[in-house]
Amino acid sequence: MSRVRPVLVSLSCLAGALTWCASPALADTLRVTSGVIAVGGLQIGSQWSAHEMWLEGPGLLMQSGFDEDEFAFFDFASVPMLRRGAPVDLSGVFRSPNPLGAFVNNSLALASAPVMLQFHASPTRLTCSGFSTGCTATAPFTLDAELTLTLDGGRPSIMHLVGAGTAVGDLSPLSFEAFPNIRYNFEPAATPEPSTLSLITTIGLVSGARGFLRRRAARVRPK
Repeated sequence: MSRVRPVLVSLSCLAGALTWCASPALADTLRVTSGVIAVGGLQIGSQWSAHEMWLEGPGLLMQSGFDEDEFAFFDFASVPMLRRGAPVDLSGVFRSPNPLGAFVNNSLALASAPVMLQFHASPTRLTCSGFSTGCTATAPFTLDAELTLTLDGGRPSIMHLVGAGTAVGDLSPLSFEAFPNIRYNFEPAATPEPSTLSLITTIGLVSGARGFLRRRAARVRPK
């Protein structure tokens, strides 16, 4: 038995090493703090096309103009209704069937296809200035995605991409002047003011102290 155990340990280490080599490494989370993704289509309810992409943040730059050689699509989570005051959900999925280039920590990288970005928007309502034109919607959104990136000269790694901002949608029917479109404008994440952070810390300390005293009193209470 003593001879078998070292062999099993060696085989386990070898299997672990092979798995590590074959599997993508887990990378740090990267946050988008500025930029835009713009999508549009010929009609509400159809699959839209992306026509602008610019994502930037600490250690990240991803940009594309989506010409005939590089394209992407956008699918709504639900089909909006063009009616004044109607509820609308600007959530959806951005999909690129082609790899997308990026710079990560000043190194050239390639995001493997398919590239999928999940947009989660807060419920909002349409504001329409007329019967057939001028319907708009604005809502805060968050972005969440996992991309498989291959750095120049490296092996694939998983990048967790997050971000937030404001989605502005022009959901008017097709006209000669414009077509329906949505722009997802990224913004830096809001951080609490120093006074707010101090208040949160104080509340946490007070709550913790009360819990400690309550548990201590229960232990020494005579039966």
